[in-house]
This record gives sequence, C-alpha cells and structure tokens, in this order.
Amino acid sequence: MKVQKANRSENNSTASEKMTFTLSGALLGAKCTIPIAISAFAIGIVFGVLARQAKLSVVDALLMSGLVYAGASQF
Repeated sequence: MKVQKANRSENNSTASEKMTFTLSGALLGAKCTIPIAISAFAIGIVFGVLARQAKLSVVDALLMSGLVYAGASQF
C-alpha cells in the first residue's frame, strides 16, 4: 500500500476551493484504516472479556465505554 504525498508547491489549494470525493479516494481511505480497525477490534474483545470477568452487564459495559474515554485506564 503506497500513499502518495502531494507536493506543496503543486497543491496550492485555498479554503474556498471545493474538495471532491471520489470512490477511489474513499476506497484508499478505507484500505488505510484496516490496521487501526484490526487493533480496535482486538481491544474490544479484550474489553468484553474483562467486563464479563467483572460481572458487568451489557448495559454497564456500553455505558462505561460510551461515557468514560480514558484509554488504557478504562480496563
């Protein structure tokens, strides 16, 4: 997977220019997020196992995940 960086001198876009989204750009973005998605899935599995061991209900675990964003401290 190769991501090309734009040359700053060639890409002098201003805030007033419209950005166009393409299917190929969206697919490239999705492809680039695969490593993060895999790690997020793994962390979710670990959290689920730990929540189960702590005898948390599904609602408790969802509320804790949704309301407390503390990274590793959440576990």
